[in-house]
Amino acid sequence: MSFEKTASYLRHLNEDAFKKYCEIRNVNPLTIDAAVIDKPSDVEDCLCAFLEEGITPLYVIQDKPVWVSYIKSLVDERYHDGVDMTIMSGLPADFLYFSRACYRMGFSMFEDTTYDVIEKIYIMAYPALEFLNAQTYDDDVYNAIVKEAIRVSGVRNNGRSGAKALSELKLTDNAAYNDLNTEKSTSIRPVVDPAEAFEFWKNAPMCDVHFSLKIDGVNTKMAFAKNKGLELALSRGRSADSIDYTDAIRAFIQTHGIDAISLDGRVTGESFVGLKDLQIVASHYPDKNYKTPKSTAMAMLRSPHNFEASDLKYLNCLAFDYNGLAPNIAFDILEKAGFATPPAIVFSGESIPRTSLEEFNEWMEMNVLKPMFIKGSELGIGSDGVVMYLLADINTERKDKYSDKNIAIKYGPWAAATYTSRVTGFAFDQRRVEASIVLEIEPCVTRDMNTATRVGIGSPDILIRDDVRIGDTIEFERKSEAYNVYLRKKE
Repeated sequence: MSFEKTASYLRHLNEDAFKKYCEIRNVNPLTIDAAVIDKPSDVEDCLCAFLEEGITPLYVIQDKPVWVSYIKSLVDERYHDGVDMTIMSGLPADFLYFSRACYRMGFSMFEDTTYDVIEKIYIMAYPALEFLNAQTYDDDVYNAIVKEAIRVSGVRNNGRSGAKALSELKLTDNAAYNDLNTEKSTSIRPVVDPAEAFEFWKNAPMCDVHFSLKIDGVNTKMAFAKNKGLELALSRGRSADSIDYTDAIRAFIQTHGIDAISLDGRVTGESFVGLKDLQIVASHYPDKNYKTPKSTAMAMLRSPHNFEASDLKYLNCLAFDYNGLAPNIAFDILEKAGFATPPAIVFSGESIPRTSLEEFNEWMEMNVLKPMFIKGSELGIGSDGVVMYLLADINTERKDKYSDKNIAIKYGPWAAATYTSRVTGFAFDQRRVEASIVLEIEPCVTRDMNTATRVGIGSPDILIRDDVRIGDTIEFERKSEAYNVYLRKKE
């Protein structure tokens, strides 16, 4: 790790932070020149240095000309005016709202993995934006600056709106269907600390517990009428207008032989394209850049007419809710109707340890987390955790948007992942203070569907210490699903 390099970036960005850093790291400030930050690679190298030392990226974002220039290097020119408006004149959240709006309307500014990185950087800089992790894009409310950024970028809804679908189907007088378009559904509280999950269980009533794989897909709401079948399918509307998914879901129901006329009410599911099927779909549309199960499914749901009818068979929807019933009941009804449901298992409360965190963690790893992750991988389903649902009558008044009955466990197999790959070369990028060194590796697909080809090294001393050479196998971590960081050489 080079303290001098980090200091040089801080000197460019924030003099007070630079002085404090030099004092903490025992660096002579008189020997440090301000780094030059005028290229996208400079910004990325600076962010890597800051992340490695736990320094907030706020200093980078606050240098608005530098940050605007960097963001513009990542997006098409059509979005540049909107980037200027939201970053230079808006609040920190405005740029994220603008980005999310473009994605929601079918005009993605970034690839999925790039946006994930940007969002994580913003949340590191502004922790108050953490709520965006739990808020769906359809919940976002746009202020005047964001609306103007959307307008000047030429972004418009790609696909029929939920309100228009309701009108054309003459369902606007039916309160149940209007509610489907605007409903604010209860979210699941994400838990990344085993101690928090243990506390949830320890304070719960003794009851059976339903565990199910949390599917990382496109939330899809469907309305069925007894003896009529599917009447409407929408995106998660909530405070904004939903997008009409009816045509795509009707094709899915026909292809998969769903007994739609047996259902009466609301079904909610997660739509996706399986990992194996994704390769087939992508090969049929080489100019469309279909890279992830989620974004490909969204394209099919919004505009099924852009796909060959034979390719719509690759669209899947795992249903997990039926009229708000407990999942053990809902899954049974949905499966009898022909829907596939997420992998799930029920345990008696007596079998789950609740007196020792260590025993609880060991039991969860052996009986829930590892088996669920393996099952999802075998089925080619993208997942982002496990839902732990208490099968008990709990009707306490909520003070937030979270339910008291369930949590989303996002640790274990869904925590930061490590990977191995073979070194194929070294890249040196000379900086004002010293050279930045990167390991070039054989392509390695990471859990977030990114292909890693480079791994950051904090200092040349690490290469010397570990005697890393071309041909060696190394282990690295995908840090915050944003940057690849060297851990060690594999012997």
